[in-house]
Amino acid sequence: MKRIVSIVIVIVMVLSLVACGGNDLVGKWQMVMSEEDMEAGAALGIELSITFTEDTMEMMGMTFDYKIKNGQIMVKLFGEEEEAMDFDIKGDKLILTADGEAQEFVRVKD
Repeated sequence: MKRIVSIVIVIVMVLSLVACGGNDLVGKWQMVMSEEDMEAGAALGIELSITFTEDTMEMMGMTFDYKIKNGQIMVKLFGEEEEAMDFDIKGDKLILTADGEAQEFVRVKD
């Protein structure tokens, strides 16, 4: 009986760790762009980055709620319906694709 209880406890612990698995998006991501585009953004006072928390994303001074569903980032824009973005993370590289257009970001180290 003790063995069965021990096995059940281990299974519950493993499942809870999987369910609480970290969100790889959390952190700050800087858009990869040409030097010319960076200068234009700086001239306009725009920082082209996205900061993700567990449930919000901030870009250009605006904060939006998001969730991950079916391998996509679902963003709630201005209280309206959700917009879907495909995403792919490989190491410190994030590719966001919306409306068929892909944009690359790199993770900003603290």
